[in-house]
Amino acid sequence: MGKNIVHEGVVADIQDGVARIRINRQSACSACHVQSACTLTDTSQRTIDVACPDTPLRIGETVLLTGSCRLETQLILWAFLYPFVLSAATLLAVYRTTENELWAGLSALAALIPYYITLYFCKNKLKKIFEFSIRKTEP
Repeated sequence: MGKNIVHEGVVADIQDGVARIRINRQSACSACHVQSACTLTDTSQRTIDVACPDTPLRIGETVLLTGSCRLETQLILWAFLYPFVLSAATLLAVYRTTENELWAGLSALAALIPYYITLYFCKNKLKKIFEFSIRKTEP
């Protein structure tokens, strides 16, 4: 898990110290443990916003994005395990109290709404935790 995720990309846009990097899916992604949960591998081309306050970049320049695979556990927990545990616990609790499968199922789904709303409002904090670093490629 100490390996890094590295993607080569092209600077598509730069605004307010944030570079929008366009990357292509690479065959090297198959070696990463987080491949199945990574949204970068869903399509052949993806755009990522990366903070670059100290790196002078130009549009069209080729750069390397680096992220730590150590974050894979946290990514999987936030994306899959926590929502599953929340909905399963809600399903069991409501079913044991009401013995109504319909209400239990609807409650389990409804419990995910505040979870994802909370994630949405915490997205800036999460971006700081799950961020890529950027560096220029050697010419």
